[in-house]
Amino acid sequence: MENITTEEKIDYIYKTLHKQEKRELHKQIWKWVFRLFILAYLVYFYMFWFDLLINSINEKIKDTINVDMNIDKDAIIDALKNKTNLNY
Repeated sequence: MENITTEEKIDYIYKTLHKQEKRELHKQIWKWVFRLFILAYLVYFYMFWFDLLINSINEKIKDTINVDMNIDKDAIIDALKNKTNLNY
């Protein structure tokens, strides 16, 4: 076994700590880059694709559900008036 001096031990520890600090710094940088990418994608989705998605869903719903819009509005208004008169 080699005889290692105290200075060599200190140099080895220093180099190891320096490498570990670099790795931790790189991990932090990549973590924040990934977070910013996710945030940018969410903003991009909301700005451009959200309206298209909602409109396509609305069109599909309108195609599958046929609602007759010919409603007798006067009959509804009279029914509501009669109902409110009964409550008083």
